Amino acid sequence: MNDIEALLGLYNLPEAGPARINWILSQGSSPVEAVEWLQAGKFCQPEASWPKGLTNSLLRKWHSRIGRFDFSGEMSRYSSVGITLLTSQSAHWKLHDDPDAPHLLFAKGNLDLLHKGAIAIVGTRRCTSVGKRVAKDFGRSISQAGVAVVSGLASGVDRYAHEGALQAKGGAIAVVGSGIDMAYPKGNAVLWETVSNQGLLLSEYPLGVAPRQWHFPARNRLIAALSAGVVVVESHARGGSLLTVEQALIRDKPVMAVPGSVLSAASEGSNKLLLDGATPVLNYQDALVEALGFCPQTAIEPLLNEFREGSLHAEILAEAQGGEGRLENVLASAEVDLASVYLAVRELVDKNLIRLVGSKLELMTD
Repeated sequence: MNDIEALLGLYNLPEAGPARINWILSQGSSPVEAVEWLQAGKFCQPEASWPKGLTNSLLRKWHSRIGRFDFSGEMSRYSSVGITLLTSQSAHWKLHDDPDAPHLLFAKGNLDLLHKGAIAIVGTRRCTSVGKRVAKDFGRSISQAGVAVVSGLASGVDRYAHEGALQAKGGAIAVVGSGIDMAYPKGNAVLWETVSNQGLLLSEYPLGVAPRQWHFPARNRLIAALSAGVVVVESHARGGSLLTVEQALIRDKPVMAVPGSVLSAASEGSNKLLLDGATPVLNYQDALVEALGFCPQTAIEPLLNEFREGSLHAEILAEAQGGEGRLENVLASAEVDLASVYLAVRELVDKNLIRLVGSKLELMTD
């Protein structure tokens, strides 16, 4: 048995949450020694230092379970279904400095995404049509800039942020509140599979563990820990995304919020965050600058490929990139009417690719 196998055994114990696993690990100088202590079964009477709810009866149950656990066989089973076990000794571990890091993470997908910059996009499960569009647009655009998008693969904002991120190279990192084989909610099963194939699924729960209410606050701390900053798209007055905000603040991570209508209950929590000092973000570039210090020009380059070479939009961008771009030059070269040019310019302005100062076209670089 090695330390990873020992941790796998501990994480498979029934009713063994993070606090109880930490306590078991404190019984030895390594995970292997902690397992050996549990296997020996020499337990003392309950003490004040024991985790809440821990009893000798539960310890005996763990003693019996760990004695029957097939360490090497279980390792092979996880490997056979493409799941990697990550610990602080792994090259892909990104939580060395986190104050509440797990001892073990289960991962399926592209581990290289952990080495990218990452921004969390979170929000209510009951998002509006506007929230859906914003989450998807932010997810896609942040991902197009080469930055990973972290969320919880829940319904609503999480789902649409992941869908947007999967359309581009930054990729989607989903931190889930159940075993990787237990898709939740069921309506996200296809997206769950897509993320595991094209992005990265992470969980601190072993295979077969169903979602539990208390799993999700714990999951939210990992979303915050893996991100350079958290964007709240929409949040009701109370919701899980506000727990993610709390975890981000504990870690001194930037908290951002998209302003919403004062008439929308779905924006009540996110608007309150703005009143409390969160940074307002009106577009994905604001989020990149606040969280990662990106110059927006870095984020613009991937978007230029959206436009067919020779199209009106491409001509306008080319004119703006010259530094002395003028509307009249586009009109002369494109030979189209002024209304068509203005419409195309407006679309590029709305995408935060250019700005129009009088008749001068400027690429958004600051």
